[in-house]
Amino acid sequence: MKAITSVLTLLAVPAMVSTVCAQAKSVDLKEYLPVGSLSSGNVVRVKLDDGVAKYHEIFDKNGNKMTDAERAELIKMIKPGYPIPWDPRFGLSKEEYAKYKEAWMKKEVVDMEPVVAGLEPAGNNMWRIASATQQQGPLSISALKYNAKDDQWESNNGKLKRSEDLTYTDDYTFGAWKGHEWKLKNEDAMSVTTESVSFGKTDDGKSVFIVYSLVETTPEGVELARQNYALRFPVPKKAR
Repeated sequence: MKAITSVLTLLAVPAMVSTVCAQAKSVDLKEYLPVGSLSSGNVVRVKLDDGVAKYHEIFDKNGNKMTDAERAELIKMIKPGYPIPWDPRFGLSKEEYAKYKEAWMKKEVVDMEPVVAGLEPAGNNMWRIASATQQQGPLSISALKYNAKDDQWESNNGKLKRSEDLTYTDDYTFGAWKGHEWKLKNEDAMSVTTESVSFGKTDDGKSVFIVYSLVETTPEGVELARQNYALRFPVPKKAR
């Protein structure tokens, strides 16, 4: 049987769960990256405290004892990137759950690899992201272009359209931040492709997050390819 915590995979990159907000005008990318120069940042991931693992093992153990219907009901309660909510069926007392939350809140966003990035005009009110890493050269996000007039990104897969704005609280894996997201989904007889890009700022006003994801599966859901990463930069001085 599928374990409860299987939905908590890929904690190294935040899963985008949008909070519905009023759609505003096109995003000013200069709020996030400089124009004509490069900002120094890092590819980052989330590191959970060692104390979290034992509680997830309990969730898995209890999930394996449940019926498919009950497991499905509990999985609906889980928000990707957030701690599992309290419910006695997950197997913890309220006192144990408090310790789980305490361990969860010791999470850290840690640097993995240095990266530099900045904005470049691409003509006709279009922008692209110039980027480079020590190991891989330009990131795949550099192949996208932002159409400021239409407020959408253009990739080899098509057009990523503006989704609902993002709002995360402090118990989210990457902490409290707010931002914008654009998405694309293509389906045919051979595969399903989803692509997304997000820009946001931490609530303390110090950091910018840029998150990119590209996932390809068969129509039956078998994963064929996955590429996702999160970048962290300081907020540009003029945007503070």
